[in-house]
Amino acid sequence: MLGIVQGRLSFSGKKLQFFPKRPLNEFKLASKIGYDFIEFFGERIKNNNNPIWTDDGIKKYIKASKKYNQKIYSFCDDYIINHSLSSKKTLNEILNTIKQLSKLKIKKYILPLYGKSFINKKNQKKIIENLSFISKICKTKKIELLIESNMSPKKFFSLKKKIKSNNCYFLFDTGNRVLLKKNSVLDIHKFKNEMKHVHLKDKNYKNKNVVFGKSSCNFFNCGIDFIQSLHQAAHISTKIVSPLWVSRTLPKLVCNPSIDTKTSASALSGNSTRSCPLEQLEKNKKSNTAIYFIVLFFRL
Repeated sequence: MLGIVQGRLSFSGKKLQFFPKRPLNEFKLASKIGYDFIEFFGERIKNNNNPIWTDDGIKKYIKASKKYNQKIYSFCDDYIINHSLSSKKTLNEILNTIKQLSKLKIKKYILPLYGKSFINKKNQKKIIENLSFISKICKTKKIELLIESNMSPKKFFSLKKKIKSNNCYFLFDTGNRVLLKKNSVLDIHKFKNEMKHVHLKDKNYKNKNVVFGKSSCNFFNCGIDFIQSLHQAAHISTKIVSPLWVSRTLPKLVCNPSIDTKTSASALSGNSTRSCPLEQLEKNKKSNTAIYFIVLFFRL
């Protein structure tokens, strides 16, 4: 499946993470473009206008998703970036969020461990304790907990062991790992089935979000190896987005006048003649493990 983060199909000026003024309108756009789902998100500062907080709002989300054939799949909670996961107040907010997500029948709940929720020696014990509790609550609601972080596979496995839960998995963000002095392909193989979700984006050497292929590591020149590694490591049984597919499809996303369609298409193709047909990636269907992609489209 291929999805896009909420707000990326609406005009947002120069803001990246922006909650749309008319969130229901994006379902129609996502359907026309060919996306399978929209990834909902909670803002760093709680936005009471987000439909997710009311039962009526949730009903509208469900109605729109059915009307435009969009799956209800994931929710990324940016609230913890500005509010430490170690605090009781933040934990209470998360429990309320999970309650609402359960009504929406969300499948994946994403916690990005950045900012004030970055794990260090001082907060480690409390954050692990809270993650353990959150993971168990999610399991009772049939929601998988996903950790978004730049940590190594070794550190994640250690964290999961301390959380003592089989309902905790990893989210791999390509953009946030661009500047790490690590082999991303090797990391993918090490995460294996623990990696349940991928955020596709690109950053330059200044840690700024850029169009695909404009990063210091030239994402799409190594995109084939990256995607094939995902396939081999997880025995992916669902359709995967290929660089060729992306180069043909993403330019259609440009609904923001500030983006040059030709520039986007050129960057996405990466000046590479190699392709990765979906049929080739679907030959080895060996398990039910699936990796899902979220495209994070940037306004420069």
